[in-house]
Amino acid sequence: MPSTGTDPDTATAACAAFNELYLVSGAAAQLGAHGLQVQDMQWQALARATRRASTVLAARIEGESEAMAAFRRLTLLCDELLDRRAMGHACPSAIWRDLARAGRHAYAQIDP
Repeated sequence: MPSTGTDPDTATAACAAFNELYLVSGAAAQLGAHGLQVQDMQWQALARATRRASTVLAARIEGESEAMAAFRRLTLLCDELLDRRAMGHACPSAIWRDLARAGRHAYAQIDP
């Protein structure tokens, strides 16, 4: 993954946040895309992972690489999904499939 700054600890934290978001969103997307219920604990994990990734993205000052743009899109999709749930709206399988696709694309950027 491209560096998020000159500090190796920052890069490590960014990698950890994005890996967590990829794993948690992918697991939830698999369930949702097949019409299965996403449990409250999974929603909470998705919210935590999204917050962590958003924090890393907000701290990013340098120009945005393709990998960072892909993770920004994944984070935005997670935020939108969490907002839909908070408002009591249904999350159709098409939204879950978009989330899964965005996760695969983002991960492909860091693991070509």
